[in-house]
Amino acid sequence: MSIFDAAFTAAKLRFRPILMTAATFILGMVPLVFATGAGANSRQALGTAVFSGMLSATILLVFFVPAFYSLIQRMSEKVQGLFGKKENYLSEDQYGIPEMKAS
Repeated sequence: MSIFDAAFTAAKLRFRPILMTAATFILGMVPLVFATGAGANSRQALGTAVFSGMLSATILLVFFVPAFYSLIQRMSEKVQGLFGKKENYLSEDQYGIPEMKAS
């Protein structure tokens, strides 16, 4: 499996769970964003910061983690090529997902 295919497959498999978890947390911050009453200013400030931070972190996570994985893996393979081939301890299951070999 190529590096791109591995990153794409992993991103596709993890996309829904990541979005469900992040959406739950982000929607949990909505009451803080629209807080009223005593202490509303501090709650709104905290809620807005956490809400927007988590939203931007989720968007960046979805796009940049697979890209960084591909970049780091390519660099790692180039370095291994310079110093000799290292044994591959991973095998693929029926879905093409890498898994550890039993020793």
